[in-house]
Amino acid sequence: MANKATNRKLLTLTDAAEMYSISRRTLERAAKAGEIRLYRLNRRVVRVSEAELDALFGLDARVA
Repeated sequence: MANKATNRKLLTLTDAAEMYSISRRTLERAAKAGEIRLYRLNRRVVRVSEAELDALFGLDARVA
């Protein structure tokens, strides 16, 4: 059975910050604290899972 998170998308930090009305720095602090995981695709490209953000902020799963 597929995990719910497998169908979720990865967001840029800037896009995620805008979507959740928080600062990019807040996302960086959450990652440093181990609350969310950042996915580094190469030296410059970093993404965060929309599912992890929903879980962090206690939101229901969004409908795609």
